[in-house]
Amino acid sequence: MPSAEGAVRGIHAETAWPGNKCARGWDWVTRVNDEDIVTIPSKRSIALPSPYSPIAGLIYRTATPGVQLLIGGDSHAQGAGTTLGYGNFAFLSMVELTRPGSCPVGYINAAMTGRPSDTFWPALMRLLIALQPGIGIIQGWTANDSPAEQRAIRRYLDRVALAMKQIHTYRGIPLPFTPFPRNPDFMTSPVLAAWRDARVRLLQMGTETQPIIDATPVLGRPVNDEFDGTYRDDLPKITLDNIHPGDVGHELVAAEVAIPLLRRLIS
Repeated sequence: MPSAEGAVRGIHAETAWPGNKCARGWDWVTRVNDEDIVTIPSKRSIALPSPYSPIAGLIYRTATPGVQLLIGGDSHAQGAGTTLGYGNFAFLSMVELTRPGSCPVGYINAAMTGRPSDTFWPALMRLLIALQPGIGIIQGWTANDSPAEQRAIRRYLDRVALAMKQIHTYRGIPLPFTPFPRNPDFMTSPVLAAWRDARVRLLQMGTETQPIIDATPVLGRPVNDEFDGTYRDDLPKITLDNIHPGDVGHELVAAEVAIPLLRRLIS
């Protein structure tokens, strides 16, 4: 992992974000969405074609070498089901790992809600190339493509492999994460079969030197020694809409999987 002199603090789009959390000190957790706002001059910008908003990456220097975390994907990666709307496990990990005297950890939320990978993937790749985060956390499955089609699953996993290769080109560390559960009505038999297959394929990408964030056992409900594609029912508020992990769900993934892994990688 490269020892960067600075850490990327945030990614901003150009249109208004209601409430303007950026101006209240939240510039380091902004999202690549139509509601975001630029409040601080950027050091590096990335030109994206329509329908994307102009995006800018803010880079700042730190006395201690820092590391950048980037997370990309759809609303599962964004943290859409949390109170903040972006309080995903990567954000919670950043907060936990950023302590006085520790390695500065920057955070980039490059996920897009409600978009298929044909939309969010080109933006994610542009950001990886331009910002070169030390650790790229990549969603390994999306429900926004054709989730019951094996061909769509294979195409998406090819994109995951491409992102991993791009991160490796600048000596970064890619961290794909396995599928999050969904609501029971969504998990038809064909979708469940493809969902399970995606998890198996992602885990097969893992090696001694290539970790995989396996979030499925933390969030999913086991039935007859297999996960049924829905959220576990033994923990209140793990999800509030049966689609996205809530605060409790992302806290579990952070505490049980992401933080221990990231602490080891950063140290």
